[in-house]
Amino acid sequence: MKKMSNRLKIVEGVAGIWHYHLSESGTTGQPALCGKKDVMHTEIPLSVWGIKSHLHETYCEECERLARDSNKI
Repeated sequence: MKKMSNRLKIVEGVAGIWHYHLSESGTTGQPALCGKKDVMHTEIPLSVWGIKSHLHETYCEECERLARDSNKI
């Protein structure tokens, strides 16, 4: 991703490890852009969205699409 809104936060899904969503609230239990409600707050900077390390992170494609479609990124 190139430029993201300062309002967007990375949140982590609770069902799987290292699966991330985008949220405008960034708060645990608040919906991600895709509507997923079971998410946890993170301190992960937006600049790392999409980067995969040895942890094999995954990122919600629906959250990314919605952010792009609404010009948040």
